[in-house]
Amino acid sequence: MRIFFIFLFFICSCFYSPPQITTPYRGSIGKEDHETERFLLEKIAQTKTATTKQLISQLSTTKCTLKTPMANHHKMTGSDIYQQYTKSVVIVAQRYLCGNCSQWHVATSSGFMISESGACVTSYHVIDDNKAERFIVISVDKKCYGIERVLAADKHNDFVVLQLIGHKFPMPAPLAKPTIGRKVYVISHPQRRYYSLTSGIISRLFTPESRSTNIPYVTITADYATGSSGAPIFDEYGNVIGVVSYTQSAYAGRDVQMVFKNATNAIAILKVVKVSH
Repeated sequence: MRIFFIFLFFICSCFYSPPQITTPYRGSIGKEDHETERFLLEKIAQTKTATTKQLISQLSTTKCTLKTPMANHHKMTGSDIYQQYTKSVVIVAQRYLCGNCSQWHVATSSGFMISESGACVTSYHVIDDNKAERFIVISVDKKCYGIERVLAADKHNDFVVLQLIGHKFPMPAPLAKPTIGRKVYVISHPQRRYYSLTSGIISRLFTPESRSTNIPYVTITADYATGSSGAPIFDEYGNVIGVVSYTQSAYAGRDVQMVFKNATNAIAILKVVKVSH
């Protein structure tokens, strides 16, 4: 009888499969991302920077002159672009009160450098946020910069150029005109996944009816999400041809069929920034 039960246990164990985990894994951001956010919250309190109220009051500034890099003309791989231009991409961090507790919280968006003098671009809607108490900018090597003032802004084309405080700023990226069909790469911080790389193509240029601008927006197929606002969109030469702005979902009933990723045209920035190479 004992031999029979041993044999039965062996047979059952061979056909037993453990229960499968069907709930989504919630710890999907990395340990390093949590560490980055703790670092950001500490540095926001320590870094000298303009208040959000001061920056919002300067958003009517429309023109500036900057020395910017020349456009590139040699093709690069996605790996090469990531290795070179993560140095240009920054985290735009804000602190705010949620209203439910007395603790400061941190929220992050994306941005990038366009001049060695410390000019940084992000989305207009990132800065135009009354809930934010202050902003700072952090480079990939975790150097922190306060914001001195707004150099230029354009609400309809959804971008702002900020002057950072300090010296030895991150490497600037060149600007160029977008071309439909050209391959593109986005380096951004989607939902706290810092310095994520995605790729696609430029699929469309269009002028939004809801915005008073004659400069077309750029639609791309590279993925991005909340937290990517203000991120640079690089062409295959390493030039910034657009800035992540917003998404639009196309539905069939309740089902999402397609998500359009729409971006500020780099030409809009070049219209307000007088460039001297």
